[in-house]
Amino acid sequence: MLNRWVPEPARRGDPEPLPLAERILLTGNATLGYGFFSGKVYNGSSWQVTEITFSVGALEKDGSERWRRQFRHSVTIAPLTTGSFSLRVTGEEGVKSTVWSLVAVLGYPAQR
Repeated sequence: MLNRWVPEPARRGDPEPLPLAERILLTGNATLGYGFFSGKVYNGSSWQVTEITFSVGALEKDGSERWRRQFRHSVTIAPLTTGSFSLRVTGEEGVKSTVWSLVAVLGYPAQR
């Protein structure tokens, strides 16, 4: 048996914010109801997405905002794939519509 040095596998550091040029390649749809904010996000970027922070606003029938909250959610969405999410919320009863956006997206550059 030979004694030889074997390097440790490369470790990834903390996830990083996606550059704007990559972040704008994420698209999706979502709904608010039955106690959940849920939907799908398509990752059109070249990054592995690991965390998304959503801004969600619940609108009344007259268009006024009932509430706006941020939700941070861990995900695993590879480049050029779609991932699902479902977040428990309160106060959505009787909401007419929802506005939402991605506030922050974290991940890693994809391995080549």
